[in-house]
Amino acid sequence: MNSDDILKYINEEKNISKYQIESLRKSLLKKSYAKRLLEKELDFFNFPFENIHFLSIEGVRDAMALYKSSKRSFLDKFAIEESFVSRKPSKHDLGLIQRRINFLDKKYRYILGDIVVLANVFDDEYFRDLLADQLSRQKSVDIDSARNLLRKKNKGYILKKEGSVLSKQRARCQSSAYSLARYMHTIIRDSERFLQDKSGKSKSDVSRYIDKIDSNISNIDGQLFRFYNDGLVELSSLLTDTSGRNEYFFKVSPLVDLLNESSNLPDFIISGGGSIPVIKKKLCIQRIRNISSMGKDKVLNKSFGIILPLNRVGSEKINLLHKRIIIDGFDVSELFADKFINLSVESSGSNCYFKCLPLIPLNDIGRMADSKGKLFGDIFDYINANKNNSFEIKISSDSRILVPATRSESERLARSRDWSNFIVNDIKNDYKKRFGITTNHV
Repeated sequence: MNSDDILKYINEEKNISKYQIESLRKSLLKKSYAKRLLEKELDFFNFPFENIHFLSIEGVRDAMALYKSSKRSFLDKFAIEESFVSRKPSKHDLGLIQRRINFLDKKYRYILGDIVVLANVFDDEYFRDLLADQLSRQKSVDIDSARNLLRKKNKGYILKKEGSVLSKQRARCQSSAYSLARYMHTIIRDSERFLQDKSGKSKSDVSRYIDKIDSNISNIDGQLFRFYNDGLVELSSLLTDTSGRNEYFFKVSPLVDLLNESSNLPDFIISGGGSIPVIKKKLCIQRIRNISSMGKDKVLNKSFGIILPLNRVGSEKINLLHKRIIIDGFDVSELFADKFINLSVESSGSNCYFKCLPLIPLNDIGRMADSKGKLFGDIFDYINANKNNSFEIKISSDSRILVPATRSESERLARSRDWSNFIVNDIKNDYKKRFGITTNHV
């Protein structure tokens, strides 16, 4: 058993950690790196230091400092297995997950049963205003006059006035809402499996899982297009005989998965690549620039990534709508940037550019390794060891990199987000009201 002084010191450090966790939670939307720091701080907070026998406060202080700098070294030094964090969760602890499942299930059903169904030019104010704008241009009247005209008409008349352009825009919005609902359903399904798993869960496991759910909801706007193409296909039949029906789902261009187009990537040589050999068409992470030829501040940035079969045309910007990169069954999307870079290559005797999705700076991957698990650490170690040589890290065929089919479609999708963001903000705000910003779940 530890002395009272040592237990008091551990408790004081945990209280400091609580304060840091609360501050990091408030910074999540402002600073991209806050999420990684939060995960590390939660991991530290949930570790049962009180179960290790210490001889002095200095020993605790040194142990905690080692844990924060290198969890691996800490576990090795104290000969601790990961299963050491073995306090069993209570019914209350597991209930915290169930409450989140219930919340998400309600939102999921509300989106598919109400929002998508009522997304029409009569019931939805946003689309009604778009119709008013359309009529104002057609009849050369101001927007208020067009609105007044619509107020005097019945639902049947208004629905018939929609037209193909507005119907397609509504289809884009409905499909992005469908994508959000589908994503919430995946969280519900995975959470139910977690609760049903009888292999043995600790308090720390439960706490980390809750933070995983919280993080998923905090970043749910990144899922607006994950199941978008499915929505274009399925909503046509799902909305039949409802006021949300739409005959234009099949006339909207689906998103393009660049990884499915990899067969269109010719053999090429990276311009100025030096020791980088001819690149074959592969789904993999590889070195894309010669580190020795780059400035010191860029050595670990934009040097590795996935080369994609997408030519750059002039200064054309391609928006990355969704990325999901899977390696060995694990989602490692956080390792990649949120936008493309251009890569100069030589193919068939001529120079051209391809798009590339780069990794985040290698130093950032290293900082993520301790809190993200063994795979992240292995990727960091492998790239770091081979950063001056050619290498490949294969990614799974079920990975996705989704982009608009054309520049004009990209502009239309950008406008559709005005409507979709109402749903995203509603989910986030209600989630925050329901569960608050807590510093300790379990």
